[in-house]
Amino acid sequence: AATRHRCSYLIDLHEREFERYGGDPKWLRGLKYVDDPKLQFLDNINVVLAHQPWLCNGEYITGLVQGDAQSHWSIHDLAQAVVILTHTHALCSFVHGVGAVNPSESHRECSDWAQRNKENTGAKTGEVRCID
Repeated sequence: AATRHRCSYLIDLHEREFERYGGDPKWLRGLKYVDDPKLQFLDNINVVLAHQPWLCNGEYITGLVQGDAQSHWSIHDLAQAVVILTHTHALCSFVHGVGAVNPSESHRECSDWAQRNKENTGAKTGEVRCID
């Protein structure tokens, strides 16, 4: 969720905590490296919540919880995931609002953001261009 808002402060924090608790490091390279289809499917609602939350209505939620068990969520698990995602989106706004910048931010290249997009294609579709 922090990557959707390009919040390097939270991205770096979450990466460190993920590694600290023994998370699979290949997951940090992008969603195509995640073996769990439920987590890949969750990115769809993450995009909507981050950029067009008004589109997340009852029909949208129904589509996320119905279907095969491999890629769909139970309503309880989805509710918990949505709380975490929306909390992270709000925290990103706060971090940007107070001007918290990670020291490593000045060294991060703009191409790094393109590598984190949903498809991991490197395409900059819908991305804000880098200002030098």
